[in-house]
Amino acid sequence: MADVIVAGCPVCRARYRLDGARIPDGGVTLRCSSCRTVFKVRGKASPRITHQPSTTETVTRVLVAHENPVFRNTVRQALAGEPFEVLEAAEGAGAYGIILEQHPRVAILDAALSGMFAFEICEAVKGSPATADIKIILVASIYDKAKYKRAPESLHGADDYLEKHHIPDGLPARVRRLLADAAPEMSPLRGGTPSREDGPAMAPGEQPSPGGDSGAQHCGDARNDEYGGGEPALADEHLKARRLARLIVSDIALYNRDLVREGVRNGTFFELLAEDVAEGRSLYENRVPGDVRAGTSYLDDAFAEFIGTIRKELGL
Repeated sequence: MADVIVAGCPVCRARYRLDGARIPDGGVTLRCSSCRTVFKVRGKASPRITHQPSTTETVTRVLVAHENPVFRNTVRQALAGEPFEVLEAAEGAGAYGIILEQHPRVAILDAALSGMFAFEICEAVKGSPATADIKIILVASIYDKAKYKRAPESLHGADDYLEKHHIPDGLPARVRRLLADAAPEMSPLRGGTPSREDGPAMAPGEQPSPGGDSGAQHCGDARNDEYGGGEPALADEHLKARRLARLIVSDIALYNRDLVREGVRNGTFFELLAEDVAEGRSLYENRVPGDVRAGTSYLDDAFAEFIGTIRKELGL
């Protein structure tokens, strides 16, 4: 090649030899075959942009949908170093409206969204040719992260899932990898091991966040705010009780897809999932104050809403 350009992956430092004459004026977007990071390469005649994208480039929109503004801010901070425009929604119907109107490249959906369950949004988005290309990350709303040692049985069409305590250090790499699916893949020079300039680099998602576990603790604090405790207003406690009820139901749905559908179809939902339901009820009674539980049925309402949604999905 007469005009050779050697490009390096910014994450793992793999190097690629390119024909400069074939790189357009606006540059070319590549996907590293070693770590799957997406990065841009510009020709020698093009001005080099190091950190901020050109104003003429298409903005990559990422939607985060979660009721808690503290959690949404945690996601925004986690993506602060990425060239993304972060959109926000506080409930399911609003999130789906943003998806239809603004077509974000990636949607990060909390599994326990109000208004519409996240699995409803996933199935609607992936079932429409107009939105099927949107990547979806389902945020698992597990209320006891030590309980689950396996992946969910079904993501309801979502492309990936992430537990909340991994948001600060794991989310940027997950988003980059999903976006990489649309970029052409390149092989490292000589087809061998990627060259290293400054020692081994950590793979995406392995780089610790600044301050050790501070980011994970921040996300944990937001999770505790959702469940209740520390807020004096009774109205706030009712909101948190409803939120916890949806968390419990959403987790049962996420980790027991086949049993859920069998139980709804045969009218044996509570029998087949007796252990999970009992654990959820125990958690609800322990976390929700007695004056809030008195005269309300938030958990039963959440189960009824969920079962009704599945019945419609199954055509019952």
